Amino acid sequence: MVLVHHVELYKHRAGDPSLFKTWLRVFIAHAGKNGVYIFFVLSGFLITYLLLEEKHRTGTISLKKFYLRRAYRIWPLYYLIVVISFFILPVLAWNIGALQAEHHYFGRIELLTSSSQNFLQPLGLFLLFLPNLAIKWFPAVVGAAQTWSVGVEEQFYLLWPVLIKHAKKKLLPLMLIALSLLPIVVDASHFISPGLPGRLSWWLSVLPINFMACGGIGAYLYFFHRDKIERLFTNSWLFGLNSLVLLASLFMTLNPLYFAIISTTTILFIIQESFRYNLRCKWLDNAGTISYGIYMYHPTIMFLSFAVINSLALVEADSALYHVAAYLVIVPATLAVSRLSYHGWEKKFIRIKNQKHTVIESGKPVDGSNPKS
Repeated sequence: MVLVHHVELYKHRAGDPSLFKTWLRVFIAHAGKNGVYIFFVLSGFLITYLLLEEKHRTGTISLKKFYLRRAYRIWPLYYLIVVISFFILPVLAWNIGALQAEHHYFGRIELLTSSSQNFLQPLGLFLLFLPNLAIKWFPAVVGAAQTWSVGVEEQFYLLWPVLIKHAKKKLLPLMLIALSLLPIVVDASHFISPGLPGRLSWWLSVLPINFMACGGIGAYLYFFHRDKIERLFTNSWLFGLNSLVLLASLFMTLNPLYFAIISTTTILFIIQESFRYNLRCKWLDNAGTISYGIYMYHPTIMFLSFAVINSLALVEADSALYHVAAYLVIVPATLAVSRLSYHGWEKKFIRIKNQKHTVIESGKPVDGSNPKS
């Protein structure tokens, strides 16, 4: 969803025909952020569940090991993308005419390299893992704008294990619910001050922790009330209804809370081992393995691919073949680069993470013990 949104947005900004000008406009316009919101909910579910499992098995949560696990998984690729975006892409763009012809994106590179202030200030925020602030205060950096969500994740990781470790069992669900309801609290804050919703919304857009908290509620329910959840979320009719609601929500503008809830219920359906509609298959599993790379590399590959396609001018930009060609180049190239990156770069650090710092392995069935006992 994110990749399709970015490709169509690229064409739209270039003045070429895109899905923004079709009946799919609402879906395409929201596909990027909806994809990221699902990712946030999924992250909140997974991290919360693993932390609860670690606390149950060991009696505590090793903050050191948690932070090292996240650093080994996130940092190597993140900082590689920063180097590519701030140093390699500008050099290529200033020396390759085809890249300069991509006016919107080359204009961003021109702005980035026009002064030390435009370059060093956003670079400093990126190096400090604050890309979500950088994208609010400075023009988007070509090849790195998508990292805003990775910054959100890293800030979430900094906070979440501390909360889970010290929160009492009775207070934890109240905390999760309160954080999930932040969008409603923001909307209601106009009763205090007319300008307050705008300011609070800005900060919530910088760190939308409400999505992670909603996923955390799903993890809490599954962890402490697994028998009831399994009975409810292996019902085929409910799964069908849930799927229809999820599909419909992708074509509407919804309050973030509603979308977070439907994303959480979807996760609760597809994690059931015994449920025949859990959507698991080998190729999706393989895609999931390199999904971090897909997300991080595709803007750079998109920029380079459109430059090549447009410079060759083999097909007219307003023809159907042009749009098919764009996806036939961008998608396979993104998958190939992501797989090479995973096996040639990321996996080295993942191996260290798994061997030295893993307490509870994700993606493995749990022993089925009852945490309440």
